[in-house]
Amino acid sequence: MLERFIEVGAEAERCAFSRPSEWDDTHDWFRTTRDVMNRLWVAERLIRIQFP
Repeated sequence: MLERFIEVGAEAERCAFSRPSEWDDTHDWFRTTRDVMNRLWVAERLIRIQFP
């Protein structure tokens, strides 16, 4: 679980650094980033459950 959290966290960080100067909720960047952030949220919650 920890490895998954770190992996998805790194992917989310890469998404943040690649953010275009202008975007909206139809932009490919937003759709990709939204999916990554959802996975990060789940991974983070699993860590909290396992290690309260």
